[in-house]
Amino acid sequence: MVSYVILLSEVVFIHNCPVSNKNLEQQADALYQTFFSPKLGTQGEFVTLDEYCSIFTGKKNANASVDGGKYKFFTCAPDALQIDSYIYDGNAIIVSGNGAYTGRTRFYNGKFDLYQRTYACTLLDNVNPDFIFPLYWFVKLELSKKIMGGTRGSAIPYIVMNDLAKFEFIYNEETFATYLPIFKSLTEAIQANEFENENLVQIRDSLLPKLMSGELDVSDINL
Repeated sequence: MVSYVILLSEVVFIHNCPVSNKNLEQQADALYQTFFSPKLGTQGEFVTLDEYCSIFTGKKNANASVDGGKYKFFTCAPDALQIDSYIYDGNAIIVSGNGAYTGRTRFYNGKFDLYQRTYACTLLDNVNPDFIFPLYWFVKLELSKKIMGGTRGSAIPYIVMNDLAKFEFIYNEETFATYLPIFKSLTEAIQANEFENENLVQIRDSLLPKLMSGELDVSDINL
């Protein structure tokens, strides 16, 4: 019996290993550094995030989370909690606004709610929906550097709305059109891996107690 428990745990661990997503993130980083980084002197116009995105925070405290809730509840911690309410449904850039993980940025597609110190950036109605993908990487790869650089003069930095709203990047229509599909593909692949990992963890968590208690009989399985 112990061998089956170990095997199940190892299978989930292997699929939950972040190696593949790290590789995808490295590809996105390389793409950004090669074609979009301000250090390159890329030709284009300087624009701000609020020209493309609506930016808002949640209104709930962290203790509003619900074990086994239906939707993601993003706080400033690395892992999302659960909750039974949502304030948005769709693609969003989620940014931690304070604490040890200030500036931590993630992409999410689906229904979610937010802690009151966590920001969401969602595209304005008149913007190409696929713009969310390069914008996600621009914010992820540049914003935290600026915040952690001590712009607040505090040991623990924090983000105010204007940090996101006036976050600048260089817009070049031709370059955007060329590389947008790659950013989209990388982002969606990472999200798909994350969803698969979550499903595997749920399967593990439901099966392990049954294996340990003997409720699930696997004695006839030959490995």
